[in-house]
Amino acid sequence: MKYKKTQIFIISVGPGNKKYLTMEAIDKINSVDVLTGSKRLKNLAKGRDYIILNDIVNDAFTVIEKNDNKTVGILVSGDAGFFSLERALIEKFGKNKVEVIPGISIIQAAFATLKESWSDISVYSFHGKDSIQCNLECANGKKIVILCENFMAIKNFFYSNADIFEHYYIYIFQNYSLEDEAIIDVKNFYDLDNFQEGKLTTIIIMPKRKV
Repeated sequence: MKYKKTQIFIISVGPGNKKYLTMEAIDKINSVDVLTGSKRLKNLAKGRDYIILNDIVNDAFTVIEKNDNKTVGILVSGDAGFFSLERALIEKFGKNKVEVIPGISIIQAAFATLKESWSDISVYSFHGKDSIQCNLECANGKKIVILCENFMAIKNFFYSNADIFEHYYIYIFQNYSLEDEAIIDVKNFYDLDNFQEGKLTTIIIMPKRKV
């Protein structure tokens, strides 16, 4: 199927707080014909009709196909090119039909909060998976970022690396920048009790430096 005049804008909106929106993202949110995205991001589209995507990829395809003569803006959290929707949409519709509006990833924002550099990180995404396979010894002294929302997977990861608290600083960011955000400074297994299931979760692991 050929898409007539569709111009698809993948609009990166950062962690989900409007303070992290770029001016370009705001402009596209206000100017596209059709605006869509997950339910969680609807608050960024105040004053606009907004189509909620339940199945992010397949529902996005459907919205675009039903509006093949209009501009369609799709809100995505973080940055669209970072473990996000960009690849699927470009593979489906082609680069000529897609424009990507870059944004701030949760990683950028979290490291800014910690006042730490993120130029030396290894990133692992385990969204939708039941286990975390991350070898700390292979990190070669780099900071580690893990994206994962499954509590049992996270808990099992820490139990399988029992000496992690001796050698690393660990921070868990949940729903960062939103009203119900939680930032957990994990010093032992008991601190994991503050973890809340079902929230967007980013774990930052930083090696302790010898003085």
